[in-house]
Amino acid sequence: MKSAGEYYYWEHFGMMDNPEYASHACRKIKTYCDNGIIPSINLIMTYETSACPIGMERIEQVAEYYFG
Repeated sequence: MKSAGEYYYWEHFGMMDNPEYASHACRKIKTYCDNGIIPSINLIMTYETSACPIGMERIEQVAEYYFG
């Protein structure tokens, strides 16, 4: 649950079915971690592919989970 003064980063990876894009996304996640920005702690990540797009309902669920 979010408290006043906490910072979150939200990264949406929108082309995970593209191998070059996915490879770059993995490097980017490592960079976040190397700088103390940790997935599910202060880094929110969402993903999609052309065959499995993320819908607004899922975005709202994620926002509700983290920010109530």
